[in-house]
Amino acid sequence: MKRVFFIFFLYATTINATDIELHRVSVMVDDIKELREHYEKALQEEQQKNETLQKKLNMALEAVKSLRSQIKSEISSQKVCQKLIVKEENSFPKLKTEAKDEQKIIVFKAAPFRLKNNAKIYNNFENPKYITTWDAGRSFTSNQKTTNGWVKITGYFIDRVWQPATQDLWVEEKNVIQRESSD
Repeated sequence: MKRVFFIFFLYATTINATDIELHRVSVMVDDIKELREHYEKALQEEQQKNETLQKKLNMALEAVKSLRSQIKSEISSQKVCQKLIVKEENSFPKLKTEAKDEQKIIVFKAAPFRLKNNAKIYNNFENPKYITTWDAGRSFTSNQKTTNGWVKITGYFIDRVWQPATQDLWVEEKNVIQRESSD
């Protein structure tokens, strides 16, 4: 009887052990399913976060491009302004040469002028080349003249509207009259 009881006990233990193993396997499978679901959910959340961050990055890059182009245009406009300032206001004195025919430019407060008679207009005063002829009575403005009789035309009037000269224009001082300014 002991033998039968022992065999029965072994048989019951083996069957019970199989049931326990099956239960453990099914619990592990359930845990794996749950972990897989959590993993997929976390993966989707990360993908959404990545898409949101990518959109923000693209917007930031567009803003940087826009600012970069604004800065470039601002820098180029400042360079143009600096060139104009340097061209108009050269604070460095001209080097003196020992030439006896020295010509100096005298800068003064801008003033209106009028031509006394028909006058030839030239491109510069040092090596003048004829450009055109202006009629007597034509008005213009200037803020520079030379010691040897030239006046620079810095602006002129067309239909009573003043506009700046876009190129160097010079006229001989003997052909002009300085008008009284209205200020």
